[in-house]
Amino acid sequence: MRYPLKKKLRAYYRKRLLAALFQTVIWCAAWVAAIEFFYGPGVELVDSFPYLVGGLSALGMVGVLVSFCFLLVRLAGFLSLTGGLRRSMMRYLPEGSSLRDPYALLDEDIRCQVLESVDIYLGCDWVLFAGRAMRRDAITGIFYEDLSKSYLSRKFRLQLADDKGRTMILDLRSKQSPAWVHRLLVNLHPRVVHGDARAKEGLGAISAYQLSQKVRQTEVYAPLGFSRWDKSPILEDNHIRWDYERWLLASYSLYLATDPYHNGDLAFAGGYERTVHQRSVALEVLGDPWEIRTKEELLDTVRHLIRTGRTHRDGWQLGRATMVLGFGYAGELISREELLEQSLDAALAIQQTFSSWQALFESHMVGFAAWAKKPAALRHRRQALRELLSDPGSPVNTVPFQMDLPSLYQEAMEGLRNL
Repeated sequence: MRYPLKKKLRAYYRKRLLAALFQTVIWCAAWVAAIEFFYGPGVELVDSFPYLVGGLSALGMVGVLVSFCFLLVRLAGFLSLTGGLRRSMMRYLPEGSSLRDPYALLDEDIRCQVLESVDIYLGCDWVLFAGRAMRRDAITGIFYEDLSKSYLSRKFRLQLADDKGRTMILDLRSKQSPAWVHRLLVNLHPRVVHGDARAKEGLGAISAYQLSQKVRQTEVYAPLGFSRWDKSPILEDNHIRWDYERWLLASYSLYLATDPYHNGDLAFAGGYERTVHQRSVALEVLGDPWEIRTKEELLDTVRHLIRTGRTHRDGWQLGRATMVLGFGYAGELISREELLEQSLDAALAIQQTFSSWQALFESHMVGFAAWAKKPAALRHRRQALRELLSDPGSPVNTVPFQMDLPSLYQEAMEGLRNL
C-alpha cells in the first residue's frame, strides 16, 4: 500500500502555520486594544504611570514583531517543504541523480508513523523527521537529550547523525513519549551509537561511525545477510509465495496496520520478516500480555480463541487466533509448516462465521472497543480500518474473502515441502 506521506506532511506544516498565525493575531489584537485603551478611557493612566505604560507598549510591540517573524518562518517552512525534503534526500542518492518528486519515492518506502502525535515516519530505506529525510543505512548515532537540563525548555530532543556528520533534529514534548520513541529507534538500529546527547560530548558523528565500523568488523554475518528493515541478521527467507498465506495475512491485516512496533509487513509469511530482532520482539509480545512462552501454550491459546470466537461469532477473537500464530512463527515457537497447519481451523472458522472482510473487521472493532482502555487507540484503529477499506491496494481489496481455503492450503503445503 502506498503511504499518504505528502498529505500528512502538509497537514503537519499547515497546523504549525495556523498556530503561528493565531499567535500573531492575538498579539496584534492585544497591542491595538492596549493602544486604544491608553489613548482613550485609560488616558489618565498614561499621565500617572508613564514608564509602566511605555513598558507595556514596548512589550506589545516586541511581541508583535517576534510573532510576525515566527509566522514568516513557519510560512517559509510550509512553502519550502517539498524542496527541503528533496535536498535532504539528494545527499544520499548517487551523484548525478535527479529527483523531481520525492514523494513518489517515499510513498513506496514509508510504512508507518511512529506515533500519531509525532512527526517521525519509518520506511525500509528512509526515516523522516518533520519533513527531512535520512537514509537508514547511513545512521551512525541516535541521541536523546532532556533540554531542561541545559536550556530554559521543557522539551526533549531527538537527534540522528549519519556517517558524514550530518544531523536531523526533532524536539518533542513530554506527552509525546520521547523516551519511548528513542528506545524504538535504537531497537530498530541495534548497531548504532546511542544515549544521552550530553553524555556524548566530543563523540561526533564521524567518531560514532568509526566506532560502529569496529563493531561491524567483529560481527559474524548470517548466511542470509542483514535485514533492510531492522538491520539484524535474517533467520529465514520467508517472503510470501502462496495465496493461502496472503489470505491469512488479510485476516489480521487490521492489526498489522496498527502494529505498535511498526515492523509488520504484508510481504512476509506471518506478517513479519524473520530476523533476530523480530524474534525478540515477538517473544516479548507473546510473553506479555499473552503469557505464552512455549509451543504448547501458544497452541492452547489459539484453540481457546477459535472456540470462543466461533461460539460468540466474535471477529476480535478469531482474528487474534491467526495473529498469535504469526507471532509464534516470528518468535520461532513454530515452523512455517506448522503455521500453515495450525491456522487452517481458524481460517475456516473466520470464513464460516462472516461473509466478508468488512464484516470480520466490524466485529473485530466491537471486541477491540471493549478491550482498549485509551480513546486515542480506538480512534487510531478506526482510522486504520477506514484506510484499509478505502485503499484499492490493501489486502481486503486484493485478496477475495470467499476462497477455497482447503485447496489453497494443500497447494501451499506442497509448495513448502518442495522448496
